[in-house]
Amino acid sequence: MTAEPAAEPAAGPAAGPAAGPAVGPAAGLQARLGVSRGAFTLDAQLAAAPGTVLAIVGPNGAGKSTALRCLAGLTRLRAGRIVLHGSVLDDPATGAFLPPAKRSVGVMFQDYRLFPRLSVLDNVAFGLRARGVRRRAAGVAAAGWLDRVGLREHAGARPETLSGGQAQRVALARALAVRPELLLLDEPFAALDAESRLDLRDDLADHLSSYAGSTVLVTHDPNDALALADRLVVLDGGRVVDEGATADVVARPRSRFVAKLVGANLLTGQVGGGVARFGALLAPAPGCADGPVLATIAPSAVHLSITGAAGVGGPAQVTGGPTGLTGQAERADHVRRVVAHPGFVRVHLAGEPELMADLPTGRLPGLAPGTAVRVTIPPDAFIIYSDDARCPT
Repeated sequence: MTAEPAAEPAAGPAAGPAAGPAVGPAAGLQARLGVSRGAFTLDAQLAAAPGTVLAIVGPNGAGKSTALRCLAGLTRLRAGRIVLHGSVLDDPATGAFLPPAKRSVGVMFQDYRLFPRLSVLDNVAFGLRARGVRRRAAGVAAAGWLDRVGLREHAGARPETLSGGQAQRVALARALAVRPELLLLDEPFAALDAESRLDLRDDLADHLSSYAGSTVLVTHDPNDALALADRLVVLDGGRVVDEGATADVVARPRSRFVAKLVGANLLTGQVGGGVARFGALLAPAPGCADGPVLATIAPSAVHLSITGAAGVGGPAQVTGGPTGLTGQAERADHVRRVVAHPGFVRVHLAGEPELMADLPTGRLPGLAPGTAVRVTIPPDAFIIYSDDARCPT
C-alpha cells in the first residue's frame, strides 16, 4: 500500500480495532465531551447503545460537528471521557488518548475528504486494506458497497470527476465498508438531490437495522432524524437542552429549535388553579399542579379569520380572551409572514406567544403581511406537559 493516504488519516475509516485501556463491561458509546475554543465551550454527555442510532441536532454553531470530531479523535478533549465498548478513547485526566487511525470508528464528514489520487474503488477499499484485508477481497467488498450506493460504474474514476452527491455516497460507502464499532455521520445526505436523498436514506436505514455497532448522526433535517434515529440529543450553545427517545422528543419538545424542526408551536406558560396561561391564551390544565409548563399546538389546529388591516411590525392588540375554558381560546393578531408549501400555506403570526397556522391553499386569499386576524384555538389542541411530574403524561 502506498504511503500517500497516511498523510490524511482523518479521511478514512478506522485502521484497526480500539485498543484503549479497558474500564469495564459497558457496551456501546459513553461520552462526556468538554472542549473550549475561544468563547465557545462544548459540555455535553452522549450515550449510544449497540445497534442504536443517536442523532445530534441543533442550530448552527451549537457544537454538533465539534462533538463528532471529538468522537473521531480529531479534536482532543479538555475535560471529560470517551469510552467505546469499555475501552477508553480519550481521557484528559489520565492522559489516555487513542489516535483516529487506531479507533474502530467509521467517519463520513460533510466535506467528503476522499483521497484525490486513489480511484473510487480504492477509496472505499482503503479502510479494509489498512486492516489487513487482501487487495482482491477488499476490492470485491468495496465493489459491493459501490453497488449499494449506485456507483459501481464509477469504480475506476478519480474523486475530482464526481458530482458532490456522488462524492458523498463514496464517502458513506467507505465509512460503512469496515463495519466499525462506532459509525459517525456528519450530514450524510446534504449534497444529494431529493430523489437520491430518499433512496440513499432508505439504503442506510436498511444497513443500520442490522448494524451491531453504535451510530451517531449529525443532521439539520428532521426527516433524517425521524427516519434513522432511535434517540435525539439537542445541542444549543454547546449544551444539551433536550434528549430522549426520538418519538418522545418530537411529541414533547423542550426547545424552540426542535419545535420548528417538527413544525409545532411551542409555548411556555404557567398553571394556576387548573388553568394554563400562555400570554393571552388560556387552556384547561386538569391534573397539573401550579407552576411552569410547556405546550405544543399543531399549526393545523390554529384557525384564522380576517378582521381588517394592521400596521406591519406593530404589536398585536389582544381584544379578547378565551370564550370560556370549554370553548375556543382567542386573541387578535396580525400576519408577519406567509410561506407557501405544497397544498397549504404556513402563516407566521406576530403576537406573543408566536404562533404558526397552516391553512389549505386558497383558504384565505387576502392574507398578507400586516393583515389583522382573529386567532382561535380549541382547548383540546393544547398538549400541556412539564419538565417534571407536575402534569400527568
